[in-house]
Parts: sequence; structure tokens; C-alpha cells
Amino acid sequence: MLAGLFLVGQTSLAPWVEILSVRPDWMFIFVVYLALYAPGPDAMLGAWGLGLLVDLCADHRMGLFALVYGVCGLALVRLRGALYRGHPLTDVLVTLLATFVAQLLIFVYRLWFIAPTAVWTSLTEAVLTALYTAAWAPYLHWLLRRANRLMGIRTHGTWQSARA
Repeated sequence: MLAGLFLVGQTSLAPWVEILSVRPDWMFIFVVYLALYAPGPDAMLGAWGLGLLVDLCADHRMGLFALVYGVCGLALVRLRGALYRGHPLTDVLVTLLATFVAQLLIFVYRLWFIAPTAVWTSLTEAVLTALYTAAWAPYLHWLLRRANRLMGIRTHGTWQSARA
């Protein structure tokens, strides 16, 4: 249900908050949240599934976002033990770096298979998308934390539970 809401937001609301043809990637914020807080196998499967949903709504070859989101989800699950999870600054920095890596992978795909001439435009767009997506991260992570019970996620041992 939440994936559907995020997909509707990504496809219908994101154009309304577009700045200089750069949109936030709200689905990827959901991927980062799952990778940081959901149990490992669920997080990786969720990341791949969210990427597949993005692929179903996009106008490119099927599987690009499923692969990129899945790889980024796997990497974040492996690294999350070294992170101070639950802190808003962590949410922003992890989302910024992970989004940049995801956008870089998509950039390499487009460079290799689609349009090798638009290199600087695509790279600039990747950086701006990562920055804009990271700016949305604390707000959407806050909303997703409120839905932890719906997703079956426990957040023991995070910054939020340590404060309580």
C-alpha cells in the first residue's frame, strides 16, 4: 500500500515540486528507509520491488531501476551496521550518497546505451537529483517511521528509541 502511495506521488506529485527540470526521487528515499530499518532479506527484496515498480512506469528498458535499486539496497543493508541510524543527519547523508551512486549507475547506463553525447548535462542532473532527493529525506523518513507497524519494522537501537 505504501509503495503504491509513493509511486503515485512520484509520478503525479513530483512534477509539481520540480526545480529546473530536477525532481526528487521519492521511491529511492523509500528504498533507503527499507535498507536502513527493515530486516535484511525484506529490505533487499523491497528495494528490488520498488525499482520494478519504477520500471513499470518508465519509458526505458525494463529492469534498469530494479537492478540499480536492488544493488543500492544490498549495499546499504551491508553498511547499516556502521551507521548511526535514525538520526535526521544520517538520513540526509545516506540518502545523498546512495542517490548519487544510483544516479551515477543510471548515468553510466544512459551514457553507454542511449546518448553518449549528453555527458555533462546528465552528470549535472544526477548531482542535482541527489541533492534534491536528500533534502526530502528527513521529512519522508519521518512519515515512514510513523508507518513502521504497517510495514512490520522494529526500530530498537536507533537514535529515536535511545531518546525515548
